[in-house]
Amino acid sequence: MLKIFLKYISANASLWPEWGFKAFVNQYQAYKFNLDPAPIISDQELSRLPTNTLILIGQDEVLCNPIKIKSRIHSAAPSIVVDIISGAKHTISSDQPKLVNDKLLNFFGVNEIS
Repeated sequence: MLKIFLKYISANASLWPEWGFKAFVNQYQAYKFNLDPAPIISDQELSRLPTNTLILIGQDEVLCNPIKIKSRIHSAAPSIVVDIISGAKHTISSDQPKLVNDKLLNFFGVNEIS
């Protein structure tokens, strides 16, 4: 069941090594189930986020529409940087690790890692 869920939220789930899947299962089992819906952040709350905020969303995100989210954030807080990561679902850092790392390094002004 968890492998099906992982394939649903990750573009690269079929490429995960067995140890990676086991680590995901361990992490998943450590969470306490919370069936309460996630709170929706208001436009006013969005507008109060720091201007140096980066939001990364997978192009194939399964929990929301990334285009609508990006548009809403830009309407409420135009200074926030929103990047849509191609080839990624919900697990952007495992779906596109190099691209995510490059986006973070660029955002923080780091040219290379020593």
